[in-house]
Amino acid sequence: MAFTAGQKLTAAQLNNITSFSKFASATAAIQAATTSAVDLAGATVTFNAPVANTQVTVRAYLDVEASGSVDIFIGALQLDGVTQTGQVHHQATGRAGIAQEWILNGLSAGSHTVKIRISKLNSSNTVNVGGSGHSKIVVTGNGIS
Repeated sequence: MAFTAGQKLTAAQLNNITSFSKFASATAAIQAATTSAVDLAGATVTFNAPVANTQVTVRAYLDVEASGSVDIFIGALQLDGVTQTGQVHHQATGRAGIAQEWILNGLSAGSHTVKIRISKLNSSNTVNVGGSGHSKIVVTGNGIS
């Protein structure tokens, strides 16, 4: 958003250049990943983009535990029902905190929903995602509400 010398700013213009964040935590104590992608319960954020071509950054922080190293955990992001490019993977026995960041450009003005989807590749081991504050999604962008 460009401004001219001497221009008086409105509250709406100021909000459009101020960074805001929204977040949600996974709600299930533990959620098992399967070979079919499902929503991570509670890890969904709906936000409003103030203007066309809004850019937001979405971060996922996931608490993943696997009983073996054969299966690969997969975390993905959906924007308005469409899976986005880039996934977070984890392949190891034990528990780990993992993170992923997506930058979403060119969003239209209006309401948008992002959510984390989880799955695993192979069926040899148990792969769980911890919730109840351990796993979360954070959306940051100028002027979002």
